[in-house]
Amino acid sequence: MRKIVFVITALLTSSLVFAQTGKGNLTVTIENAQKTPVEGATVELLRAKDSELVKAAVSDKAGNAEFEPQFGNYILRSSMVGFTIAYSAPFTLNETNLSITIPALSLAQKAEGQLQGVTVTARKPFIQKLNDRIVVNVENSVVNVGSSTLDVLERSPGVAIDQNDVIGLRGR
Repeated sequence: MRKIVFVITALLTSSLVFAQTGKGNLTVTIENAQKTPVEGATVELLRAKDSELVKAAVSDKAGNAEFEPQFGNYILRSSMVGFTIAYSAPFTLNETNLSITIPALSLAQKAEGQLQGVTVTARKPFIQKLNDRIVVNVENSVVNVGSSTLDVLERSPGVAIDQNDVIGLRGR
């Protein structure tokens, strides 16, 4: 009798754990101060509790970026050269909020000032969008230190990895 109770308890507990690990859809539009869509802006999905990078994307011609993260509490950070960094308000993705559209993030142009001096250093950005491909420069991300190749791929834009570690490319 105790074995049956133990098996039933184990099955119910495991089904609750699997029920909480679902995925949802998240969409955001990046625009400038004139409300024009911004193409090529880096959009990062961060955990709300510790600001750990979960996934990164690049905005398309319409200024849209999409994510399919696990359920949880998140914030978005958007940046682009020559613009200030924009953050979203914290939001929760769960069973009741499967698909969320975040209000547009507005990137303001950085104020130009008088330069005192110039120091030139060469450093590639984490994500480069070229005409025919997107390049992820792994060496330029502190988050990727000590991560496995699968972890780095999972954070890369346009890459989807399912529960069985099958790698897929969106739009390909």
